[in-house]
Formats: sequence, structure tokens, C-alpha cells
Amino acid sequence: MAGPHIVFGAGGIGNAPGSFTFTWDTPEKVTSLLSLLKSLEITELDSAANYPPYNPWNTNTLLGQSQAAGAGFSIHDKIIGNINLDTGEFGESLTDTRIGASVDKSQKLLGVDKVDVLYAHMPDAHTPLEETARAFDRLHKLGKFEKLGLCNYPAAELAKYFAICEEHGYVKPSIIQDMYNPLHRGAVEDEILPLIRKHGCNFYAYSPLAGGFLTGKVTTPAAAATTTSTTPTEDNTDAGLERTRWRGSSVMPIYTALFDAKPAMHDAVRALVAACDKHNNASATDSDKDKDKDKMTPQEATLRWLLHHSALGPGDAIIVGAKREDQLVDNVARARRGPLDTTPAGKEVREAVDGLWGMVKG
Repeated sequence: MAGPHIVFGAGGIGNAPGSFTFTWDTPEKVTSLLSLLKSLEITELDSAANYPPYNPWNTNTLLGQSQAAGAGFSIHDKIIGNINLDTGEFGESLTDTRIGASVDKSQKLLGVDKVDVLYAHMPDAHTPLEETARAFDRLHKLGKFEKLGLCNYPAAELAKYFAICEEHGYVKPSIIQDMYNPLHRGAVEDEILPLIRKHGCNFYAYSPLAGGFLTGKVTTPAAAATTTSTTPTEDNTDAGLERTRWRGSSVMPIYTALFDAKPAMHDAVRALVAACDKHNNASATDSDKDKDKDKMTPQEATLRWLLHHSALGPGDAIIVGAKREDQLVDNVARARRGPLDTTPAGKEVREAVDGLWGMVKG
């Protein structure tokens, strides 16, 4: 039986001055990216009205200009959120009026009359859940989307939403999206997955690499910024972190607070790097020990763990982003190498990834 699959995180499409999104910023570049994704058999695009961060609507604009939907891609959109990315403060966003306006604008930009999945990007504490559920049901009846998704909702709010839908006969969510990776498992595994499985929902995991933190580039910045090496260098600077969510004008405080500010998170990454290095030393021969492409990297270990050893199952997905085409090709190829535990050395890597959560959970 097939397991989880890979969805492309379209938040990397577009450009925002000073942000970490800047690579695919013209219709021509996006068209090239789409051709690459097709060759990798990745046809689902996880977009949002808020993408890219700090420049709303730009991602959907470029997807429309490159005719992504007409090229056979499944478009997943999210309602424009009313959030201050610097402070984390939320405003009203999921009223009937705001949902309708967001859908109309996004679909005009995308050049479509319907998207495959429409998400609420984040909860709205200012608007009753019943109003939000009723608004989505109205748009579903109008044929504006095939499946409903909820993103970033805690389990208690999800339970309330399901109950409202069942009481009123509204369209129920089919996909739940949240952060999930070896350093961020607790609420997803303990609360969200048991709940949504009862309602037949699939789970899509964003930030599978914790925004790049699990590559090791934040803990040992020079090690993974531009190569697949897992060994820290003497030049341990932040130079490779410019225009990422970790440093400078593009920093995202939500991520730095969740991962970078906690020593235990860095200890966990060091443990993962050490496990990969041990695997590579055990597996290497004199002829191939210098071939980076054959070495286990932290990102490979993480992605393979998510696809084969985590709590995810058939119909679920991991949302993988990238800044460069070669990075995307490498990560996808590594992710698809199969389960980790087919060799004794690989089994040790799997056990190391399994153990990361125990190192960081409070």
C-alpha cells in the first residue's frame, strides 16, 4: 500500500524584498520549475493568498501567469490571513465576506473557477466557527473548491469544527495541515491525528525540515548552507543563512523562537549529524567515501523517516519546498530512497531520528 507522498510548497514562488523567497520570481522561471516538478512526478502545489511571506498574492499571480492549472497541476489555496508576521498577532479573517473576497481574488489571479483544496490558513478567534463553516459550505455548493482543509488548528478547535459540520450538514474538512517533523511531534501525534482519523481526514505536514533547521545549517551554519556535507567547518559563520528565515531581514521570529532559541534543539541536530556521519563511515569504501551524493545527510534521514517511519500513512503528504532546482532534485531523490532500516547502519539512523523528540519535548 502506498504511503505518504510529496507536495511542493509553493511559498517559494515569488519575490519579497529582503525575504527568503526570491528564486522563482517571473512567469518564465515558474514555468521552468513546473516542468521540473512534472519530471519528478510532483503535481500538487500548496499555495496561499499570503504567499510569499511579506508579499501576499504574488505566488498565485505567478502560478496564474505560468498557467499551472492548465498544465495539469492540482492547486491548493488558502484564505488570506490577517496576521502580523513580526508580532504574531492575528486579526479577523474568516468571516463570510472575507472568505468570499479572498477566493474571488485568488481564483482570478490563478485563472481558475475552482481549486482542488481550499484551506483556512489559520484560526480566527474573532469570528464564530459556525460562520466560517457556513461560508465554506456556501462556496463548496457554488463549486469553488473540491476539498476543504484546515491549517494550524489545535485539536480542540478541530473537534468543534467537525461537530458544527455534522450538526448543520456543512462540508467537512478532508485535509488537515500542520507542522510535523522529528522535532515537532507532540500535539500532532497525540491529539490531532487520532481525532482526524475518526473523520476520515488526511494530514499534510509542512516544515518537514523545520524550515531548514534539520539540515544542520543553523546549528553549524557553514556545514549545510550550500553542500550536502554533514561535517561542520572551521568557518562557522552565519554567511550561509542570509535570506533565510533564520537571520537578517528575512528572519521569522516564530521559527527562531520554536527552534533556534532552544539549546536542546541544537543538541538534537548535533545528534542527528553524528548519526549520519557514523552511517557514512560505516558504509563507505575507499572508492566512494568522498562522494557527497552517496552520503546520508540530515535532510535525507529526516525526509525518509517522515515517509516511512513516522505517524503518517497512505493519503498523507509532506510539503517540500526549495530555493534551487538542484536542491529540489536532490532532496526528492533522497526522500525516495525508501525506508531507513534496510541495513544495520540505516537502522541506527532511524533509531537516532526516532529519539530526537525525546531530546526536545518539554
